[in-house]
Amino acid sequence: LEEAVEYAIQQGCILAAGVGDDNVRVGMYPASYELVLGVAAINTENKISRVTNYGEFIDLYAPGIGIYSTTKDSKYVYESGSSLAAGYVSGIISLLYSINMNLNYEKVKQILQSSSDYIDYESNYEKSFGWGKINAYRSIVNLKGIENIDIAIMNIRLIPENPVKGIENN
Repeated sequence: LEEAVEYAIQQGCILAAGVGDDNVRVGMYPASYELVLGVAAINTENKISRVTNYGEFIDLYAPGIGIYSTTKDSKYVYESGSSLAAGYVSGIISLLYSINMNLNYEKVKQILQSSSDYIDYESNYEKSFGWGKINAYRSIVNLKGIENIDIAIMNIRLIPENPVKGIENN
């Protein structure tokens, strides 16, 4: 397997692989190879999957829980796991290549990581590795060199339904 990974990388392929789903801090291969993007699964609430493996080999997180997919007998089912998350990352890498065919591993990794969304690690502190949840839109904007201004609402102050009228200046 290692030879196949090396060959693919030499041919200019960028590989993304699931980190495994045993809830252990053990690297799975090929996700643990240095030049392979290790992808862990998150759920629809942006929480790290309770079964995904964790450790320094994680590069990114992607949706991987309850993904509608096909089976080998041509049926459709909901599946979960880091392998499905890796497929999500592969799709976004393909989008990036559709814009610029001259990308290399380091540039793609930098774009994906710097464009990723924050994940609340507090509830999953022991699994807090990687750069966050992959974001297709921000990755494309980043690659194109377009400034992306993200707005976050931190505190909301409610205004009474019928505000008290202030003093008017004449």
